[in-house]
Amino acid sequence: MNIDSALRHLASRADHQVARDEVGDRIGRLLHVLGDPHEAAPVIAVTGPGAASVAAMATALLRAQGLSVGTITSTALEQVAERLAWDGTTVDDDTFATLVGDVTAVEELAGLTAAASEIVVAAAFRWFAEVAVDVVVLETGHDDPVALVEPTVAVGADEHGTVTVASADGAWELNRDFGVAVDKVAVGGRLLDLRTPDAQHDDVYVPVHGGHQAAAAATALAAVEAFLGRPQDTEVVTEALGELRLPGRFEVVARHPTVVVDVVTDAGAAEATATTLAEDMMLPGSVLMVVGFRSGPDPEAILHALGVADAGLVVACAPEGAGVVAASDLVGVAERLGAVAETVPEPVDAVNRALAVATEDDLVLVAGAPEIVGPVRAALREMDVPA
Repeated sequence: MNIDSALRHLASRADHQVARDEVGDRIGRLLHVLGDPHEAAPVIAVTGPGAASVAAMATALLRAQGLSVGTITSTALEQVAERLAWDGTTVDDDTFATLVGDVTAVEELAGLTAAASEIVVAAAFRWFAEVAVDVVVLETGHDDPVALVEPTVAVGADEHGTVTVASADGAWELNRDFGVAVDKVAVGGRLLDLRTPDAQHDDVYVPVHGGHQAAAAATALAAVEAFLGRPQDTEVVTEALGELRLPGRFEVVARHPTVVVDVVTDAGAAEATATTLAEDMMLPGSVLMVVGFRSGPDPEAILHALGVADAGLVVACAPEGAGVVAASDLVGVAERLGAVAETVPEPVDAVNRALAVATEDDLVLVAGAPEIVGPVRAALREMDVPA
């Protein structure tokens, strides 16, 4: 199986539905016939708001300790293989294709037809067992089949939104046992004082935007210290987080005009985006927004949280495939909220429309589903837009 056939195979299984009460049994059978690779290394599992950022930060901190780290994420921007990384490097095409083929080959033995998400997760654990990673960082979305995995450290949020880091030694709570002592906006990111149950780490520069990323950094640091069973050296923390990159998370991808891309899938994420825009971006011009979402969360709540009424222009587009909010419907919602809006269905064309209208002092915000953000990032790279 080559990369093209692997991607076609996964696409053919993308809509395969699995009952929630069958998730643990199904992935367990699949992993068992592969030799139970999920038991080869300890797991730090991350769920809830900001999970992608926490996972990336935890990976960086663990690697700074000299550990070999396998990372599984719940979303990809440009290609599904991005969900698998070893020591911060995405799996190469040939390896990914082989892994998908290996998992597919044992479906009959496992007695099931695997969904795409099941294949990807099983492939990741098989790869990590083959290369003998020291630890797996597992960031999971709502539909990821990981119920069978018993993490050494679990990061998540309860029904009240309280973030906790749980291990065999107990549970730590954000803003009680660990948190952010100081959070200052700095050039290109934040300057933080972070505290954990057993340490204080001052003047940690993190090159990402948004106060919510400060909380993510504190959470990742607590998770890693819970895993290691000891505090980390502040110099090591500073070096690890100082090189952090979060693709698609309020990422500045161009200048003159400034273009920011941000994965926004619900009103909570949109509120964080709007706050970051107000706190971190000091620009003299207007904000032009390019938006597009998958169906599910209320688009009106998302657009309201983004503050579309204050935008100079809203350009609505739509991701490819089924289960998306039509661009024309988004325009109607934006106009009801008081925005000036227009429809350009294809994401890259929508960004080009915004760029055509924008002045050098303006900011173009591309906010929406990963299927919007990914193609726009790729197109801007190919256009060689100044970053």
